[in-house]
Amino acid sequence: RGRRAPPRRAWMENGGETAPAVDEGATGAAAGPAGGSNKQILILSSAGKPIWARHGDDDDGLHTTVGVVQAVISFARRHGDEIRCLKAGARRVVFMVERDLYFVVVSGTGEPEAVLLLQLRYIYQQILFVLSAKVHQLFASKSGFDVRSLLGDAGTLIRRSCSSDVCSLEVALQAARCMPIDSELRSQVAAAVKTHCGNSGALYGLVLHRAELVALVQPRAAEHVLTLPDLLLLTDFVASSPSLRLADQTWLPLCLPNFNDGGFLQAYVAYLCRSPDIVLVLVSTANDVDQFQKFHASRTGLEEALSGGLMDRLRDAARRGTRFASRFISQVRCMHFCFKHTPRSASSPAVMVQSGYVFPLTEDTEQERVVVEYQRLALRLRAGSATAEATFPLSPRSPDVVTSGAAISHSFTYVTCDTEIFAAVASADSELYVTFPSTLEPVDTCGLATLLSRLLRQEVDSFAATTASTW
Repeated sequence: RGRRAPPRRAWMENGGETAPAVDEGATGAAAGPAGGSNKQILILSSAGKPIWARHGDDDDGLHTTVGVVQAVISFARRHGDEIRCLKAGARRVVFMVERDLYFVVVSGTGEPEAVLLLQLRYIYQQILFVLSAKVHQLFASKSGFDVRSLLGDAGTLIRRSCSSDVCSLEVALQAARCMPIDSELRSQVAAAVKTHCGNSGALYGLVLHRAELVALVQPRAAEHVLTLPDLLLLTDFVASSPSLRLADQTWLPLCLPNFNDGGFLQAYVAYLCRSPDIVLVLVSTANDVDQFQKFHASRTGLEEALSGGLMDRLRDAARRGTRFASRFISQVRCMHFCFKHTPRSASSPAVMVQSGYVFPLTEDTEQERVVVEYQRLALRLRAGSATAEATFPLSPRSPDVVTSGAAISHSFTYVTCDTEIFAAVASADSELYVTFPSTLEPVDTCGLATLLSRLLRQEVDSFAATTASTW
C-alpha cells in the first residue's frame, strides 16, 4: 500500500519503510570535492593511490579523501570484518573491494544501497573491459603501481556512464535497451546477419542503433551465450565512443569479463550504409589479418542485403524513436513508463523500452527523480522493501536481489507524493514501471497500470527483441 509523502522526496515512507529525504543543498566532504554534487564515486588502489574520481582532482584534496577511505577499509579488515555500507544522514556510502581495487560511492540521490552496489560492479567491469583481469597482476608485482596511465578508454567509459547523478535504468533493472521495431523487420535483419556473417568466424554478431539493440546472433552453446552485463558493456562502448564514427571500420581488442576476464577478444565495428547511428559489431576469438578481411567481406555483403529496403525501414524506425508509446500514454493517462521484458529462453537477454517524458517531467532533475523511484519499486517487487537490510547482499560474493531473481509474478506496488504516483506491476515475464499524475486516485492507477501492462505484453513483439538468433 502506498502512503502520501512530501514532494521532491526520493526516499519515501511506504508500507512501514521510512527513509530520510534527500538534502539537496548538502555540501562538504560527504558530497565529494565538487560540493554541489549529489554523488561522488572514487576508485583507489589498496596502497591508497587515487585512480579515478567522478569529481575533483589532486588539487581539490582528493588525496585526503582517498586516504580516509583507505583507512576505513583497512581498519575494518584488521578487525576481521569488511565494511559494506554506511548511513550518514541523507547520504549513503557504499564500498566494494575487488582484490587490489577499492570502489566507493557517496550518494545523496536517494538511490537504494543495492543499486549503488550494482553501479560500482558495472564500473569495475568497465575497467576489465579495457584492461582485463591482468590489471591485478600489475598490483601483485608492484603494489604501488599507478594504473591511471593505463585507464585510457576505461576512464572515458566510466565518466560517460556516470554523467548523470543516478544510475541508469539499464544497469539498475538489468536489461538492455531495445530499439522499438516490429518483429518481422528485426527477424529480417538477424537473418541477414546470419547469412552474410555466419561463416566469417564471428562469435557474436550485433546490429545496434546507438545504444539500442536491433538484432543479436550468438552461439547455440549455452556456455557461450552473451551475458547481459557483457551486452551492456558492448552497447555502451559503441554508443559512447565517437572516435568509432571517424573510421570506416575499426578493429580493436576488448575483454568481455563474463566470457573470460583474463583474456581479450577482437571486435570489428563498422557503421552500415554510411549511417551515423546503425552499426555492425562482430566479435571473434581470432586476432589476425585473415579474420579482419573475412569480417570486412561480411560487412560488404550485409550492406548489399540491407540496401534493398531494410535500411530505409530501420532509418524510419529510428526517426520514430519513442513515439510508438504515445498511444499507450494517452490511453492510460500516464506521464512516463518503462517496460522490461524477460524472455523465457535463457539464451535471450532481458530487454527494456521506455516512453518519452511528458510535461512536467521535462527537466533532468525531474527525470532523475523518476528513475530513483523506479529503482526502489523494482526492489519492492522482489523483496517487499527497498531498505539495505532487505536488499543488500549479505557478503561481497552473495548474489544481489536485482540480478539473482525476477520480480514476484502478479505483484503490484506504488508510492505517492504531492505531484505524482509511481506504480509498478509484474507478470511472469515482464515488469512495468509507470508515472501517473497525482490527480488520479491510487486505486485508479492500479487498474490503469495493469491495463498498460496487458497491452504492452500483447504487442511486445512489435517493439522488443523477444528472442536471440543463433548460429
